[in-house]
Amino acid sequence: MIYTLSGSNNFGLRRRLNEVKESFVSQYGDFGLEQLDGEESSMERMLEAIQSLPFLAEKKLVILMTPSTQKTFTDDIESIAAAVPDET
Repeated sequence: MIYTLSGSNNFGLRRRLNEVKESFVSQYGDFGLEQLDGEESSMERMLEAIQSLPFLAEKKLVILMTPSTQKTFTDDIESIAAAVPDET
């Protein structure tokens, strides 16, 4: 499942993101949680996080903050989203 959180209400965005993270961690634990920032991470690193299978966890949650700072990511979002494993 893919969620996209966007908008100008930073408080609401952070609250919803925390709800998603807390729900995931309570169900699957924190081994499968990975958070990356597009301003600090390379396109290759973000793709690796998205496409790799979970390690020591049943499911994996990858949170990408500002992935749109990587132009290639934005250009290829449809093919990237289609390649996300069911466990992620």
